[in-house]
Amino acid sequence: MTSDNIMLTGLPRGGTTLVCRLLNKLDNTVALVEPMAVGEFPRLPTRAAILDVIEQFAEEQRRSLCKSGRAVTRHVDGSVSDNLFAPQRSTDGLRPFLAKHGTIRFDKPLTADLKLIIKHPAVFTALLPELAARFTCYAVIRNPVSALASWNSTKMPVNDGRAPAAEQHDPRLKQALSTLEDRFERQLFLLNWYFEQYRRHLPENRILRYEDIITSGGAVLAAIAPSAASLDEDLKSQNRSEAYDWDEITPLADKLLAAKGACCDFYSRDDIYGLLQ
Repeated sequence: MTSDNIMLTGLPRGGTTLVCRLLNKLDNTVALVEPMAVGEFPRLPTRAAILDVIEQFAEEQRRSLCKSGRAVTRHVDGSVSDNLFAPQRSTDGLRPFLAKHGTIRFDKPLTADLKLIIKHPAVFTALLPELAARFTCYAVIRNPVSALASWNSTKMPVNDGRAPAAEQHDPRLKQALSTLEDRFERQLFLLNWYFEQYRRHLPENRILRYEDIITSGGAVLAAIAPSAASLDEDLKSQNRSEAYDWDEITPLADKLLAAKGACCDFYSRDDIYGLLQ
């Protein structure tokens, strides 16, 4: 297993971007947000070949960081932000995507043994069985009701209950989603697919809850980088964000619990309904 390079996955809108921002506050640590051209992965002959490309990319970024402090990432105005989406909805009722993809500078001393974290939620979740066997992997999860609320507020594929980047590597997921006509039914199926992947392929100590990250001020990220134990950020939970349409989401909570999917192994009935009261 490759331990120098850490792969981060998690629910879309689950807090992975926040995790990257917090990790970037640490010495000799860099976290990159969706830096790879994952659309090229399906052209590769095998999953092993995909993992080779991921490892090669990580080493290229490591060399660049040590030489010039620069690496490829999604960013907002030249830095890794908490959130890649605007706080307010546009005329179509959805929050637009703000981030750009490119090379930015990480202005801090970096050495060859730096801790490098690469985040790709959908693709890494689909590749998790093989990815976790080769790299150290972590996943970030979030209260499923808040995740669904965020999905329905943003302009991204999960709003329609689809995950094209993941579906390219999981034909059964693609087929299942294609048979569901209602987008909310697709969202519920997709949400439980994410949780099921983490339950099956990661040990419990590699699955981090957004809520614990918030309440600890980021200190629980010591699981990824020990120096994060000193973090004490003033973080505000977005689980009850005013940007979410709770009238739209409340009926989904009943269906979510009735399905008794994998998310119920991580969040209780009280966790879910507690946000709606």
